[in-house]
Amino acid sequence: MSTRWFCSCLSLLILLLGGCGSPPALVVYERTGGILGVTERLTLHPSGVVQVGSQCTTLPATEVHQLTTMLMAVNLASLPSVSRAARPNADLMSHTLTFDGITVTGEDTALPSVLLPVIDRLNQIILATHGTALPCPVA
Repeated sequence: MSTRWFCSCLSLLILLLGGCGSPPALVVYERTGGILGVTERLTLHPSGVVQVGSQCTTLPATEVHQLTTMLMAVNLASLPSVSRAARPNADLMSHTLTFDGITVTGEDTALPSVLLPVIDRLNQIILATHGTALPCPVA
């Protein structure tokens, strides 16, 4: 009797804790450097929740789908994992993008051209969150 009760409680606990923690990210994008030495990180979850720093907002499902479609068309696996500028320059931004388990990093002047529309869109989302997003709930 006590073994059955223990197993039932353990099963319930596992079921309840299974949903704990942060949901997996769909896209993680970080840009660093530049003349001001900025560091900004965008995390997009499949639900459309976007976190930039301590600010959160939600993208419409159509926009999440559009961005996902763009990223699938880029085929990150076909790109070099690191693209460095031909001439080092401390004022360049470095961009790191992770999607579908694949990470690519590149500097402004060395980013593959196929990646530019995605980077531009992610930068637009970052800029749109400044001053308009709400603080993220504490997990």
